[in-house]
Amino acid sequence: MGKSHLSRLASPTTFGVERKGSKWIARPLPGPHSFDECLTLSCVLRDKLGYAKTKKEITKILTDKNVLVDKIVRREYKFPVGFMDVIEVLKLGEVYRIIYDTKGRLIPIKIDVKESNLKILKIINKTMVQGSKLQINFSDGKNALLDKLSCKVGDSVLFDLVKKEVVKTLPLENGAEIFITGGKYIGKLGKIKEVQKENRLQPSNILFEIDGQEHITLLKYAFVVGKNKLEVKLEEAK
Repeated sequence: MGKSHLSRLASPTTFGVERKGSKWIARPLPGPHSFDECLTLSCVLRDKLGYAKTKKEITKILTDKNVLVDKIVRREYKFPVGFMDVIEVLKLGEVYRIIYDTKGRLIPIKIDVKESNLKILKIINKTMVQGSKLQINFSDGKNALLDKLSCKVGDSVLFDLVKKEVVKTLPLENGAEIFITGGKYIGKLGKIKEVQKENRLQPSNILFEIDGQEHITLLKYAFVVGKNKLEVKLEEAK
């Protein structure tokens, strides 16, 4: 029981599930998101969207190949989904994007079908590989081999999930639109005023603006989502 399930009382804040009621909840499988930065598909379908009430109903939905995550059919109810993942429920023709709310919980927001191909990814690492190509590693476990791309760690890219290619780069720079993914301002949208890089002994910060007011948070919490406008639909979920 302990290996495949998790006590609701011990579940991470990101789950945002009721602590009372049934004792156990499915434990996410190892995958593209870390344990405390994901939800299971069963949690999304049952607790967040209300499409099912029991594990049997969830299994039926998934085995019928009704659910896509980032354009890939997923049939495992413990599959982990996280920030910016795109979930499609085919029979209903509905599409959702996973974001953080202002309490640090991962929630699905409904988006237009036209946006189902697009996802914003944060660059977390770059390495040179054989053939003098650049491998870009992204925040959700994806990676891309590119001949040349002007980007740096911390930037984001707009990614086409169907063509599996980078559409455009979104630099981490002054004036960039950001979504805060941790700390006091989690779930908020803002605009970078200044990137304050420190030495290796101190974490770097950003000065950003929300509704005309300036705030400071750690640089690692800044997820670039556009320049002068948002590249995909996002919202500050209350």
